[in-house]
Amino acid sequence: PVILQIGTKFNKNLERTIQALEGINCHFRIIGKLTPAHQQLLQTHNIEYSNDSRISEQQLIEEYQNCDLVTFCSTLEGFGMVILEAQATGRLVVTSNISSMPEVAGGGACLVNPYEVSSIRAGIEKVIKEETYRKLLIEKGLENCQRFTLQSVASQYYQLYLDVNAKAGK
Repeated sequence: PVILQIGTKFNKNLERTIQALEGINCHFRIIGKLTPAHQQLLQTHNIEYSNDSRISEQQLIEEYQNCDLVTFCSTLEGFGMVILEAQATGRLVVTSNISSMPEVAGGGACLVNPYEVSSIRAGIEKVIKEETYRKLLIEKGLENCQRFTLQSVASQYYQLYLDVNAKAGK
């Protein structure tokens, strides 16, 4: 499978993800600037990979469409838009069980401990090997995206404003 990684900054946890991929027959597609340390780690763990950075929005969409699954085992996120972008294109997601990621994923992703290489590896292997699990994650991911449509978010804000007004006695 082609495994897509969006982002290479420290919180994206690329180092542990690389270690987790050792021995898994895949192609690792990384979007973001690689450091010499990243390149050395990829070589040390014998990971087949390709890399690009500074891509357009259209190219990013194509990256999602051309992959089989997305790794987003971040150690810290404010939201985690990558999860929704992957789900919206019907792609599988392996993401962290911390920060905002479980809430954003809404049951449509394989959750792993981002601090344990073995947990990341187990999640990736499960998604690759278990067809029923893959189908379930894709289905739940597509359903999850409905929570974040423009209409849905606008409706939630409208209800919030009504609630605030009611509490203020207006």
